[in-house]
Amino acid sequence: MAMTTMTYTGERLIKARNGFAFEDVYYEHLYRYELAGHFCRGARVLDVACGTGYGTDYLSKKSQWVAGADLSREALHFCRENYRSPRTHFMNMNAACLALKDASFDCVVSFETLEHITGQRAFFDEIRRVLVPDGLAIISTPDRENYNRTEQSNPYHEKELSSAEFRRLFAAFFEEIGYWGQETVADQIARQELYESQTPGVRMRMRIALKKLLFGNPMLYGLFPYVSGKRRALRPVPMREGDGYKYLIAVGRKRL
Repeated sequence: MAMTTMTYTGERLIKARNGFAFEDVYYEHLYRYELAGHFCRGARVLDVACGTGYGTDYLSKKSQWVAGADLSREALHFCRENYRSPRTHFMNMNAACLALKDASFDCVVSFETLEHITGQRAFFDEIRRVLVPDGLAIISTPDRENYNRTEQSNPYHEKELSSAEFRRLFAAFFEEIGYWGQETVADQIARQELYESQTPGVRMRMRIALKKLLFGNPMLYGLFPYVSGKRRALRPVPMREGDGYKYLIAVGRKRL
């Protein structure tokens, strides 16, 4: 039987035979799952909008067991073919309407999902519903005000939030344990300045190489300063007052 193949659109990371083509972008996502892993040890975990399953697979090594849910049947076929484990189960499900029993998970993880959903309060309400009374939610989303400094408008995003909007929404459903940020505005600006400091000829060659790498999709050009950046800047850090971050990660306990 032929293995499932998927087309890279910029929204789902795809593991090729020799690893992930966009290695820095992969590590940006993996580091979020590493953070989640600290809170999911021995837990029953739901990974909402699990995509191609690499994060679900990572959490399965930290938790009691993990269920990966995604709306894309194509992505789920890919998950089942590439990440087989007795502690991992993949299922087809709408993130905003989870066909799951109340209080059935100790921890719910959902990274870079919120911005794809118009009914965000309903989404959070579903996460809270399937959590046990003391269950944890670990959610990430881009900060609208900082994400667009280096990324072009993303047609897959329905509703991006500012940091203040995200925190207010999260606090309505979960008691805060902590907030983390990924990649500060200063990091983004430094990378952009490094690119712009190159001679026009070097910049042109870099853009030509990038065009080939990203299949000629102009929407993805904003990844350039990110893909070329240093991996150390991609690890989540506790949010500090006054700092801006490209990505926001919230951890909280179910509010009763």
